[in-house]
Amino acid sequence: MTDQAESVDQLYFNAEQLSQDFSLFPRKEPAAVIKGLLTERQINAQVERLQSMDVDEYIAASVAPTEESGRP
Repeated sequence: MTDQAESVDQLYFNAEQLSQDFSLFPRKEPAAVIKGLLTERQINAQVERLQSMDVDEYIAASVAPTEESGRP
């Protein structure tokens, strides 16, 4: 019985050691590292461009592309 208790204790000891290698809160990468994300400056420039459009231009730039069949 003591051999079994020791092996269980060793199992928990190993798990405890391994768990210290992992963080509950992994380091966050900046948005520039993630492919396809825009920088804050690019987003703000696009917002300004959209705000300066009239209704027809806005629809052509934002709504119409979503209805294209070949969009990714």
